[in-house]
Amino acid sequence: MKIEDIKTVYVHWSESELISKSLGYNEDSDINKEVDKFEFDALIKKASSLVGIGFDKTVLTITMSNGEVHEEIKFNLTTKKNSLVKLIKDDV
Repeated sequence: MKIEDIKTVYVHWSESELISKSLGYNEDSDINKEVDKFEFDALIKKASSLVGIGFDKTVLTITMSNGEVHEEIKFNLTTKKNSLVKLIKDDV
C-alpha cells in the first residue's frame, strides 16, 4: 500500500493531544473532519514520536482509491506505526 492508494481520510477522534489540538475538536473531544492525507501523514509522524512506549488510539474512516471504504476503524498510533500507511496497513 502507498499513500497514493488512499483517496480520503476522515478523523473522528484521537487520544493524541497533538492531533486533537492541531485539527481542532468540539466539547465532546470529537474532531469529525476530512483531512488532507499528506498533511495528516506528517502529523502522525510528529505525534508518534511523542507516544513513548505506549500508544494513542485514533478513529478514522479511510476511503481507498479503488472505492473500498473502511468506516470508523480504531487504530493504535505507536512509535513503530509512525506514518499513515504504517498505521492502517495491518488493519485495512
